[in-house]
This record gives sequence, C-alpha cells and structure tokens, in this order.
Amino acid sequence: MCIGCGCTDDRACHGGCSWVRLDFDRCIGVCSSCWRDMARWDAGDRTISAKAHESRKSRCKCCRAPIIWFRTNGGRNMPVDAATVQQNDAVFDATRHTSHFATCQYATKYRRAR
Repeated sequence: MCIGCGCTDDRACHGGCSWVRLDFDRCIGVCSSCWRDMARWDAGDRTISAKAHESRKSRCKCCRAPIIWFRTNGGRNMPVDAATVQQNDAVFDATRHTSHFATCQYATKYRRAR
C-alpha cells in the first residue's frame, strides 16, 4: 500500500502508477503518483497518511459496516472490521484485527470454503 495515497497492487491510482519505493516486509511503499512523499520515505518516515488510511476503507456489501481489506499470509484477501485497524497497520495481525466474517450476520453468504 502506498503511504501517500493508499493505492495497492490491486487498486492503482486513477490513470495508473508504479512503485518507486517499496518495503516488502511491511507491504508498504510510495507510488509514482506520490512523488511528494518520496523525501519523507527516504528520510525513514514510513507512516501511512490519513488520506491513505481513509482511502482503503470500504463497506460490506450486505451489512454496510466499514471494512478494510488485508492480504493474509496465505495470499488471500480478507475483510477486517475497520474499527480494529490503526492508521499505520499495513499487515494483517490476527491478535489485533477482527475478521469481518466473525461479526457480519451475512458472512456465510460470502465466505469461501477452505
């Protein structure tokens, strides 16, 4: 996820972008559209901007609760209750984040078989 705008590999900036700085371990970086954030990245500042945090929020299709999508260690996308995610959380942590499948009354409609 870009620390400046919140774009991802799956959801690029309008008009397209590419990675110019990347931290594979934390799954964050700076995209080519966010050139203003490169100086702070190069200075060691890896904080996710408020704009980036807000842009990654969406809503559950059924219950309309706010969610944020995370990629699990297994490479699958999982909806997480937005209230359990802090601004600088870039990687899913089962000890802090609550899967939306655990709280949505319609979870069985969308959960895939393991």
